[in-house]
Amino acid sequence: MEENIMATDPLTVLFANDYCDVQGGAEEILHFEAELLTSAGHNVTTVGFRRPGEGREQVTDHVLTESSNRVRRIGEKVTIQPEIYRGLRRLLSSVDPDVIHLHKNVNYPTTVLLACRGYPVVKTHHDFTNVCPSGWAVYQDSHEVCDGGPGLKCVRHGCKSAAEMAAYHGPRHAARLPLQRTIVDRHVAPSRSLAAYLDRFDLPAQALPNPRSRKFGLDPSFGPGDEYFAYLGTHAEKKGVEDLVRATEWVVKERNRSLRLHIAGDGPLRDQLETQVEKKGLQDWISFEGFLPKPELRSLVANARAVVVPSIWMENFPTVVSEAFSLGRPVVGSDRGGIPEMLDYGGRGVVYPATDIAELGDAMLKLLVEPERAAELGRAGYNYAASELDPERHRERLTEVLRSATTKAE
Repeated sequence: MEENIMATDPLTVLFANDYCDVQGGAEEILHFEAELLTSAGHNVTTVGFRRPGEGREQVTDHVLTESSNRVRRIGEKVTIQPEIYRGLRRLLSSVDPDVIHLHKNVNYPTTVLLACRGYPVVKTHHDFTNVCPSGWAVYQDSHEVCDGGPGLKCVRHGCKSAAEMAAYHGPRHAARLPLQRTIVDRHVAPSRSLAAYLDRFDLPAQALPNPRSRKFGLDPSFGPGDEYFAYLGTHAEKKGVEDLVRATEWVVKERNRSLRLHIAGDGPLRDQLETQVEKKGLQDWISFEGFLPKPELRSLVANARAVVVPSIWMENFPTVVSEAFSLGRPVVGSDRGGIPEMLDYGGRGVVYPATDIAELGDAMLKLLVEPERAAELGRAGYNYAASELDPERHRERLTEVLRSATTKAE
């Protein structure tokens, strides 16, 4: 009877993260998890960091201050940030959590991990930065998948300079890895791909899929969709949007088929991409939508034949896939990171070899000429999002992991 009571007692949890605002998917997951735990009666406190006068909107309950001096910050990211260490220790003493849940901990890993000593710790790995200096886990010269870990290969393949490796990434990795092995009680990775990657570095991780995105809710638009494809996200090299433009050109010019592509979002490559599209005379097939209000973005996704995720780097568990699934739309995705497992290796979308322009073009063309197949894959994706990525199911799994860390620490 006592064991049953202990299993249902509320937990006091401190969530710690690099940022006090919402920078991206990691922060969205953090605050969603905090809400899920709070709604179930657990006591949750959140903390993040920012520099003086930086202007970050505070979303976390507490903010700890970084140095305003850039040179000092770089040094403290390799060694110790005293203000953050003391502030975190004071906060821990005040909150007295049953367990600490670390999310993004890239900026001050040594400081945060040392401050957490004496408490049960769960760490969610949102990307490959713990085992790859660039976070890509892909060579930036050849775009081939890397085995991970810092070394001369990072310099040989153009990922980092020799000076960066010697003065920053090498020492930080050497300090961070053993601390994670000894201080973190449970490692969590949203994708099995990242979990397996971490295992190779003696960071045994449990795969715990992220809950589905809340952006659109579960509102499926079953059917084949219209005859266009959608890309949502940053216009950056690692996201493969250049490959997507080239694949569209390949379908139009080499396969002599009409294929429309709508690119939503923004990023450093947008001007370059728009110029390429204009020079190649692809304006009738490729349009750049910029940032769209949520109703318009939802309509773009809900009516697409498929959403394309052409990432070059090793994605973990991209939110855009669950966003598409929540609207019953299939996904064409590269074979990088957690994308193939989200697509059930072809059961919920079409998987193609990353950077292969012709294969990406053929993947889109396949769904264009087989609308029934697109509808079938979209329904399978929706069923996966509705069941496996259910937020309440995620809360139950996360709570179990948090409790297991307290048991291990004892």
